Amino acid sequence: MKALTNWRYYILLIIAGIATLGIFSVPDDNLSMIDWMKCLLISKAIGVSAFLAYIKLIKIWEKRNLIPELSNLIKEDE
Repeated sequence: MKALTNWRYYILLIIAGIATLGIFSVPDDNLSMIDWMKCLLISKAIGVSAFLAYIKLIKIWEKRNLIPELSNLIKEDE
């Protein structure tokens, strides 16, 4: 129950959603080839950046023991 009140989990959920949308999104087919490639590269860069931010936040918050439920879950899987 304590995990529901920890705002850090909600931040991680939002960042994971942004990463998923960025990685799996595809631009509209009605764009010119150059615009299509720009949109594709920008969306993938946003997705990868969000994923890297997600990983970095997990590592920082684990070191400070601010997300103990997630840390325990990760340790159980290892």
